[in-house]
Amino acid sequence: MLIRVDQQVWTEQCSRMEDFRTIWDEIIGHLAYQQRVVQYIEAGSEVLHENYLEYIEKYFNNIPSIHICSITELKLLTESLAELKIYNRKMISACDSIGSLFYGEMSRENWGYFQIMINGLKWVFDALVGVSHLIKKLNVHSAFVSDMEDVTQSLKQQFEELNALLEEGQLVAVGDMIKYEIADTLKRLDDHLERMGVQE
Repeated sequence: MLIRVDQQVWTEQCSRMEDFRTIWDEIIGHLAYQQRVVQYIEAGSEVLHENYLEYIEKYFNNIPSIHICSITELKLLTESLAELKIYNRKMISACDSIGSLFYGEMSRENWGYFQIMINGLKWVFDALVGVSHLIKKLNVHSAFVSDMEDVTQSLKQQFEELNALLEEGQLVAVGDMIKYEIADTLKRLDDHLERMGVQE
């Protein structure tokens, strides 16, 4: 199997998955040293953005070549912040409409919308943790680290409070929390991203 990293041939001698795992670790170490990370992988005709090793292990014998495409950590941070800004604004709008659902009868469909919103909030939370880590590592936008961590902490606390209200069946309070408290936290995040000069 031919393995390339950013157009450069890394090896043409890889015939077993065990060997690939060793080579993979070497490549990840090499990229980390250069402050780069994997952006995506071309495994034969498939383009993978996640779960690389699982896919490669499953189809190893049918993959003729692997091309690992990397990106600098700084570019990853810039792209992640832009994606976070766009997504966060959608979540702010969702908080208003989803929160309002709790003031009426909650149908199965409405619970489905709520679950989608919760998954979205978890994505924002995970993205925040990721960008905060990169900001600290790269020592850029350092003035905003505490702002980001403050938003992360608020979201974590609000998740816990939301769960408690749901368990108690206080649906109107759940609606209020989503519409006002969680939405305010996301608006604070939007303000921070604006002040950082994040471009969409």
